[in-house]
Amino acid sequence: MKTAAAVGRSVWGTQWFKFAGIKLIETKVWGKYSSNKGKITKITDYGCQVVKNLVLGKNVTVSKQSKAFTSSTATFKCKVRIERGAIKGMNWSTREGYQTLKANAGGKVTFNGWN
Repeated sequence: MKTAAAVGRSVWGTQWFKFAGIKLIETKVWGKYSSNKGKITKITDYGCQVVKNLVLGKNVTVSKQSKAFTSSTATFKCKVRIERGAIKGMNWSTREGYQTLKANAGGKVTFNGWN
């Protein structure tokens, strides 16, 4: 009798802020997980990164928030924080959001957005 081997999956998604059609800030969430017989079995790694920041006076940081899975969905979440101000620590405006990436057992991204 032959048993099915686990399959490694790798997914990613980017989000961005545009002005006049130009991507000024871009962030990325990625995840790795295993599936077997059409079901997710474990999350092996995930992370987030700032891909692009073309805006002077804005500090963009990302941090891991959570990872979770069911048999059918893997979810990866990162916090994105944008601080505006000429000097770090002397910010006059801060915005935060959560970039979330979801994928199915077959390795297809089913959601890539903010919440």
